[in-house]
Amino acid sequence: MTEKLTLSARAAIFHGQQEARTRASAVVDPPHLLLGLLTQTDGVAHYVLARLSVDCVALQDRIESAIATEPGAVSNIDMSESASQVITAAEQAVAKLHDLFLGTEHLLMALSQVPGMAKDFLADAGADAQTISKEIAHLQNAPEPYLITDDTIPGDSPIHRIAMQIIQEGLQDRADAIYIEPNEDGVRVRILAHGVVSESMTVPKHIVVPLLSRFRSLMNFQAPEKSTAAGTIRLSYRESIYDLIASLDKNEFGDRLTMRILRCPELEPIPEVSVPASSMYSTVPSQRMAPPVGPSALSDILTTHALRGRDIIGIEQLTAGELMLILDVATRLKAHKFDATQTQFCQGQTLAMLFEKPSLRTRVTFEAGMTQLGGHAIYLEGRLGLRETVPDVAKNLDRWIDGIMARTFDHKTVIDLADNAGIPVINGLSDREHPCQALADFQTIGERKGHLRGLKLAYVGDGNNVAHSLMLTAAKLGMNFAIGCPAGYEPDAQLWEVALECASQTGAQLLLTTNPAEAVAMADAVYTDVWASMGQEEEAAERAGIFAPFQVNSQLMASAKTDAIVMHCLPAHRGEEITGDVLDGPQSVVFDQADNRLHAQKAILSLVM
Repeated sequence: MTEKLTLSARAAIFHGQQEARTRASAVVDPPHLLLGLLTQTDGVAHYVLARLSVDCVALQDRIESAIATEPGAVSNIDMSESASQVITAAEQAVAKLHDLFLGTEHLLMALSQVPGMAKDFLADAGADAQTISKEIAHLQNAPEPYLITDDTIPGDSPIHRIAMQIIQEGLQDRADAIYIEPNEDGVRVRILAHGVVSESMTVPKHIVVPLLSRFRSLMNFQAPEKSTAAGTIRLSYRESIYDLIASLDKNEFGDRLTMRILRCPELEPIPEVSVPASSMYSTVPSQRMAPPVGPSALSDILTTHALRGRDIIGIEQLTAGELMLILDVATRLKAHKFDATQTQFCQGQTLAMLFEKPSLRTRVTFEAGMTQLGGHAIYLEGRLGLRETVPDVAKNLDRWIDGIMARTFDHKTVIDLADNAGIPVINGLSDREHPCQALADFQTIGERKGHLRGLKLAYVGDGNNVAHSLMLTAAKLGMNFAIGCPAGYEPDAQLWEVALECASQTGAQLLLTTNPAEAVAMADAVYTDVWASMGQEEEAAERAGIFAPFQVNSQLMASAKTDAIVMHCLPAHRGEEITGDVLDGPQSVVFDQADNRLHAQKAILSLVM
């Protein structure tokens, strides 16, 4: 198989293998690959199917119902002969379109050509081989599909030529940055050189998705819907080396790409030494922050302004793109924990932390997070509105500091703070939502499962603030969500309706049931929380009897998938909402969740402060 796979294509093949493994198939067949392809909603193939008006959810359902599930388990899975033919056909499509990278569009072309179930399903959905080939040629800006000449250069597709022309013009002008942004008429390319922004070219609007996909392949980073992560292209031009550091955001017309151009300094050769390196340097990794070697993977965060100055009141107010932006930044901050670039993100800024409830995780992670980001946090404890009105507190803090984090009993307190302060207000917990916890939880699920869309998260217990934030996040990100709770302890009805509306747009399936086993059935993650939250201590005895059938124990976990993870926001009461053997067992990720509170909240602080 070719080594030059785009990330989306690599992920599609991986998920195809996972689909085969889940169904205990002895081999990976084309329908498994097609299912894997459909998971990559940010790939060019998904864009092609959307332009052909293919209902991808219905197509996925049809494939899943047609594929048999065999008994038993399979560890090593090989490609079937027909699946190998698909890969070969995809590689041929790369050559015929003069591409450099095998992407999801080439896999789609191949699946539509190799005889079998996958080809038939695509044809029935209105995406036969000829239709797909014409659409991809159109997106490549080629006059005809498979236009081959004797002097074809590998990788010399029209779309690749446009991409390289854009880069070359920037290098010729000794530019500081290149901006590629869609507008009403097409895609405008502008170059910033010597302090002046000038127009470079305009390319047809219909090729913006494959054009950005081309840059993503060159830089080897994820798609804009799921990430604003920086990628780097290193190029040699006129005997100099340049790094093109890219970041993605959106404008009203679609995805916008910014590439900053940095000339790499020439490094002096390292003198030879006779002393072994092992005796000169410690092999223990540094636990101190230090400047990165080369361009920082965090550098674009300072110039990402999608959430700058915003309040984080709850998941309810955030879009799917904003949620993924926070998760992406959290992932990068965790991966580059000792990159000193992050100390600029809150440099010279102060966060007021208002606590009406005691806390371990929220206080430590916000305070440590501000320190690591170069800022400072002030801890203030006490019930708000007693000594001084909440609006007066907000107006005072607004004059002195740069942000407020509030952990309150009443959600209205958070709203009042936000309404009366001109600085960002972050909900550290209220009786309506716990957004910081949900973001850390979804970061954890993503780490353990490799993706979010299409998984099933089951929540068992009280329909409380944690449940609210989890169900809203799941619905907005396309994750299936089931909640099992006693009658009378359901989630807030209005928030449930909001979640249902979001799910109707993403294809997520939501379930509300009083049967915990039904909620947990075939779940990828099982989540629970205490039965009586702070402020509900007088109800604790009554709730213990009502919630006893909803305990997460080994018997209930048997209804979930065998590789399901166990989640709890902590603190936990072993023997009540969860048994000790499950909480402390191999499926538990509760301390990974606690770990990610730091990174998720650092991401929020970095983006809003």
